[in-house]
Amino acid sequence: MKNQKRKSRTIQFRQEPVLALFPVIGRQRRKYKTKKTITYTFVFLWFIWELETIKYKMLRAINVETSNS
Repeated sequence: MKNQKRKSRTIQFRQEPVLALFPVIGRQRRKYKTKKTITYTFVFLWFIWELETIKYKMLRAINVETSNS
């Protein structure tokens, strides 16, 4: 039985008091035991767009049983 992965994606748009004359693109990665999160940020003038992708890692049933013992 393989580890099953689920994905979740969210897009967020907001206006903040920043001024970027040139388009700026950023990426942030965070890894945890059960998930991996990647956030892409695009900033132009005072608009900010964020795309967040979360990949969940499902633990095997055997590992869960042995870790509780």
